[in-house]
Amino acid sequence: MPITSVTHYEHLDVTLVNPSKNRVIADATVKTDRIDAKRLAHMLRADMLAESYVPSDEIRMLRDLVRTRKALVEERTAEKNRVRAVLKRTDNAYDSELFGPTGREFLAELSLSDADRTIVEAYLSVIDEYDAQIEKLEAKIEQKTLESPAAAGLLSIPGVGQSTAALIVAEIGEIDRFDRQEELVSYAGLDPMVHQSGDMEVHGSISKEGSAPLRWALV
Repeated sequence: MPITSVTHYEHLDVTLVNPSKNRVIADATVKTDRIDAKRLAHMLRADMLAESYVPSDEIRMLRDLVRTRKALVEERTAEKNRVRAVLKRTDNAYDSELFGPTGREFLAELSLSDADRTIVEAYLSVIDEYDAQIEKLEAKIEQKTLESPAAAGLLSIPGVGQSTAALIVAEIGEIDRFDRQEELVSYAGLDPMVHQSGDMEVHGSISKEGSAPLRWALV
């Protein structure tokens, strides 16, 4: 039976690199693991590597919660749109909140074919399940938000609720890792793209780099 030799590396400093900011490796004409490792070592020694932020376990947990909630809300919206599509196809309209108590009464009393009734009830059943799961997530998020002084400060801003505050805190992480406010704007991808050559300077649309969920929440 062959004996496998295992080498343990302890107390090593690990650097997580942002690949999109280190294109010199991906764009190299000669590319092997050995050459890539040597290039990375030289760039690290020269402090030329764009490092990625590694959040704490607490921040990662909060990110998982708020991102999962965001995904479920989007999927629930898709199901609601499918119900609206059935109403449009059957020439029915409802001007108020379709999925509130009165809207549900309207849907229950709506005259539909057997097939369309089955389809609508199937969608509503899925929406109800999403509601239940989103409510559980929001309870966890609320608990985490109450424990966060940063989230409490964000809640004082009009229009910012608990889910939005939690998402902003989770995506930013430790705020003191940004030396200037411009760095935070850039991290959110809300900074304008700039192309400058000589005396010509052109400002384009926002960069849309960095954290997409943070940009979504702020917009």
